[in-house]
Amino acid sequence: MKDINIKAIKINTGSSKCYALCGAAIGFLLFMWIYGIAPLAPTNVRFLYDTVYQDMMSHQLGFDFYRNDAWQHPIGQTNSYPYPVVSSVINSDSIPVFAIFFKLLSPVLPRFFQYFGIWILLCFMLQGLYAALLLKEFKVDFLPAMAAVPFFICNVPLLTRCFHHCALAGQWIILLAFLLLVRQKRYSAKRLALYWSMLCGFSVLVHGYLFFMTGFLMTLGCLYRFIREKNIVRELIVFFSSVAAFFICYYEGGGFSVHTNVLVQGLGVYTFDALDLVNPIFSSFLPQIPVIITTESTIYLGLGVFVLIVVSVMLMITNKSLLNDKLKAYRFDMIFLIFSAVLCILLAMGVRGSFASHTVYDLRPYLSEKLAIALSGLRSTARFIWPLWYLGLFFVLVSICRLMRNPRLTVLLLLSCFLLQYADIVKESAGGRVRTIQTGYDSILFDNFDGVFSEDAKHFCEIGAAMIIDGAILAAKNNMTYNSSKVGRGPKNNRQIDTDTFNSGVFRDDTVYVIPDTCLNYLEPVELPEDFRVYYCGGCVVIMDEDLLIKTPGEDTVEIPKDIYYESIRRTRIEKGEPEPISNYEEI
Repeated sequence: MKDINIKAIKINTGSSKCYALCGAAIGFLLFMWIYGIAPLAPTNVRFLYDTVYQDMMSHQLGFDFYRNDAWQHPIGQTNSYPYPVVSSVINSDSIPVFAIFFKLLSPVLPRFFQYFGIWILLCFMLQGLYAALLLKEFKVDFLPAMAAVPFFICNVPLLTRCFHHCALAGQWIILLAFLLLVRQKRYSAKRLALYWSMLCGFSVLVHGYLFFMTGFLMTLGCLYRFIREKNIVRELIVFFSSVAAFFICYYEGGGFSVHTNVLVQGLGVYTFDALDLVNPIFSSFLPQIPVIITTESTIYLGLGVFVLIVVSVMLMITNKSLLNDKLKAYRFDMIFLIFSAVLCILLAMGVRGSFASHTVYDLRPYLSEKLAIALSGLRSTARFIWPLWYLGLFFVLVSICRLMRNPRLTVLLLLSCFLLQYADIVKESAGGRVRTIQTGYDSILFDNFDGVFSEDAKHFCEIGAAMIIDGAILAAKNNMTYNSSKVGRGPKNNRQIDTDTFNSGVFRDDTVYVIPDTCLNYLEPVELPEDFRVYYCGGCVVIMDEDLLIKTPGEDTVEIPKDIYYESIRRTRIEKGEPEPISNYEEI
């Protein structure tokens, strides 16, 4: 065996490929350190169904029902969750581009399957990759750049989305948009239009908010080039090709396939508040400032970044003459950057500006109802601050890496601050710490009724005021529709309609009716069809045509005589009184 000369192996640390590969590797290692391998197991769905974050459960169920649905056009359209309302996999925030891809593979996939762990790993790696490439564009040396990359991953805006609102963890799309802006002079008009169109189209099939941020940066890029070069035709080509890509992808994703019965979910509820930058929610060391705050608007910088900001300010003061020369050379760029930052802040503040949770202005009363409905999907405008947040982080890191004279000292400073950052925010902000792999799902209701229905059982109808998570999973895994949902945007549920229909004595022989025992006062003691059976299991009353059963439910199930069922309804109505109308509004 020949000896290998290690010294002869040279790694070009100045190449873009080296920056990209090492940045992605850092993302991979950070994912493994924070989350471990368990979320990557494709059959490990239990942690998604059992999560305290109902968003995450809804995203997995959105894919489960979409996967079972027959292919429709547009391809992202579905009407099984909630049935029979026409909706879309976009509304369940199930990362449509992944949902569509894995629906194609559904025949060969296991019964229990999830792709959210793979997606978060991919987001970590791409976040590191594009952060490294951006740092290289600004001539940051290799080692300081690699020491700076982790700050783009271990931050509150990203970690609070992982295994909570997974689609929004795709913040690498923002970094890629920045990279396109930096490199735009290298590309022809056709290639630039192609790249922006692909990014805008892809981003809307991840999440609508990410598209709006991408579209915002694309528009600013077009405006900047037009002011500098006065080539309006080229910029119009870039802009309208990107808009066309959005409409095509949004249409095919089913974004326009929404029933007219749409929720207006709190326009302007979550808006940017400048206090969010310093309010140490998700900090392990500092007490939270006692104001009303939500995770939607949380962009706490972290102790490590605070230290870096202080250092960067000190460096800029000591290098004032150099900075003055740079400002003179790039005066227009700085003015345009300030204009863009102000515009970004205004978009993030939305129709209701606030500071320390005190309203500064409120435009909502002046909006027409139609406009409020049209904009209701943008209830979390606070997210629009993310591009500016990342730009500020990037500016701090580049200023330190470029202004510090000693590279080793720079790396030591960055690594020390990262350890402080990690200790401060990761424990509190990184949800989804799954250390065990649990294939499948079990509960009393699921275990006793899974696999007992014939193919004639088409619908799972919840009666009452509370969504039954176990029932939704049971319906999804038995290829049935479900009349309720927890989708973040889109159609109202049909629970009130179905409850009224049930109370009128109209029953379907292809439907399984489930009523939580806490909701029996919503029912009238109407006579059930002769061939219907009544069961009690796991705190729920289950009613169906006996022909829908291919085997007896599990041993924890009790069949109830109909006269006892009617009497239970009468007694519950006397005890609880008349029920309140079922709300069609889902608290998200």
